[in-house]
Amino acid sequence: MKKIFRNTVLLAVTFMLAACDFTDLQPINNVGTAAAFSSVSSLEKVVVSSYARLNYLTYLHQSEWGADNVKIGGQSGGNGATTMAFGWTSTSGDYSSIWSGSYTAIAELNRLFTNCENIEVGPDETARYNQAVGEAHFLRAWHYYELLRFFSDFEKDSAAGVPIVTTEIVLEQPERNTVGECYTFIIDELNTALSLLSQDKAKLGYASKAAVYGLLARLYYYRNDFSNAKSFAEKAIAGSQLGGDGVTPMDNWAEIWTDEYAENDIFTIIKKSGETTLGTMFFTADNACITEASLKASTMMADVNDVRGTVTIIDAPDRDKNTVKRVVKFEGLNWKTSMTNCGLCNWKMIRTEEMRMIAIEATAQTDVAAAAKMLNDFQAQRYVEFTPKTYATKDDLIKAIIDERDREFMYEGIRWWDGRHYKLDMLCGSDLVTVRAADSYKWIMPIPDAELQSNFNIEQNPGY
Repeated sequence: MKKIFRNTVLLAVTFMLAACDFTDLQPINNVGTAAAFSSVSSLEKVVVSSYARLNYLTYLHQSEWGADNVKIGGQSGGNGATTMAFGWTSTSGDYSSIWSGSYTAIAELNRLFTNCENIEVGPDETARYNQAVGEAHFLRAWHYYELLRFFSDFEKDSAAGVPIVTTEIVLEQPERNTVGECYTFIIDELNTALSLLSQDKAKLGYASKAAVYGLLARLYYYRNDFSNAKSFAEKAIAGSQLGGDGVTPMDNWAEIWTDEYAENDIFTIIKKSGETTLGTMFFTADNACITEASLKASTMMADVNDVRGTVTIIDAPDRDKNTVKRVVKFEGLNWKTSMTNCGLCNWKMIRTEEMRMIAIEATAQTDVAAAAKMLNDFQAQRYVEFTPKTYATKDDLIKAIIDERDREFMYEGIRWWDGRHYKLDMLCGSDLVTVRAADSYKWIMPIPDAELQSNFNIEQNPGY
């Protein structure tokens, strides 16, 4: 077993907590250790700052531009071209950003764990202290899971994973832990979070037990452990404000994306005016088209009975007055009246519909008829006119599940991972004629060149 580095550090990182104002707690920025960990209140502010390190936009750049639902827009300026052409290398910036950004966040969280033990906790502060530390364990697990997904063959326990480091600065050169060792660590982190968190129900802007269950469901799902995946998915739904089967009613689906409806949120990062926007990865306030929907995506969402269709893609002019297939899923509420804060909306990291689809597929492994009914009930809330379907075989049902997942989660970063999960050959690229074979080494990202040059013990992924 490779060592988990607990007394050394992987990255020499300056402790600069990014500003974040999505809660009533103000984050602590650029302060010394004594001030940052002087009280339970200061600890809570440090944790609030840690949420800003979850860079959903960077994840989407890679997982959406690399899949088959977008193509390069007329005013892209080259954005996404390398990813769509599968041209990434060990020096590509976005993948390096995922690696360095995640380990920076992990180093900050490691510093928190080192110092939080020195805080004097009053008798009426124990629950708050445990909640804050539990959230930190959840966040560290999240970062390690994203690293594992991007940079390893995460379905093989014996494959090379990522280095596990639990202290602030590393001067040694750690090897990559195995995927199995990484999963053990991540699951232990999430179990620790569960033992500490007092927030049971999903709460906007915060980690909760429901969020932990949601991440565990996703983790086990992509490991093909359907029993655990279904169990945790159902617990996550039960912990949401929506509850029930976890399917947002048809009349509310559009309101998810204007942040007027949030009952289906399991883990969400609140974004306010002036903060990073999602919608502008597709088009900007002056109608510049960065990326537009692919022919495959626009054809799929053209069903007039599907309430998701024009909430996801519309025909609209770009800056050059050409009609394009504009992706509007993340336009946000502000665009209804003005272009201020274009593309601003909350980041829905885990929602109940993902959990329900996991439960449906898990059920399909042993009971096709029951899973078919679950899928029909789901689709009845998405199509104005819907006739329940029957499926002759499990394979037929799985194909329908793949299709429905693509429609429901389009542009949310899930399609890429489903491509790996289902071993799909994809027509991708700016012209959607480039074929990424299911067995291509490009499904796994390269270890960044900067890491290879500074750590001689780390091995590159095959093919690079």
